[in-house]
Amino acid sequence: MDGCRILVADDDDSLRETLVEILRFEGYEVEAARDGRQAVLSATRSRPSVVLLDMRMPILDGWQVARQLAALGVNVPIVVMSAQVDAEAAARGLRAAGWLEKPFKLEELLPTIGRLCA
Repeated sequence: MDGCRILVADDDDSLRETLVEILRFEGYEVEAARDGRQAVLSATRSRPSVVLLDMRMPILDGWQVARQLAALGVNVPIVVMSAQVDAEAAARGLRAAGWLEKPFKLEELLPTIGRLCA
């Protein structure tokens, strides 16, 4: 956990704030972004260890965020968060490090983060 920075990018205020609170409680450094443009700016500035990325956000969607990060040389593991049935397919398409289908449980979130921050 030491030095593991997580960027939570989701336009759902309630989910984003809950994830930030839980991850901080678990000892992670956490930043939050409410739209895709904010996610790209935050990731470029802070170079997180992991990005939790919602696929449907305003301004830039998850696909656009991932493409912009790659174009900017920000190589960070991405965990796709999606309520879509094809969350796994989206994750494969992005070559993401993992995926979480909304709604997900802490028992799914924390091991995924722990694995990527190890």
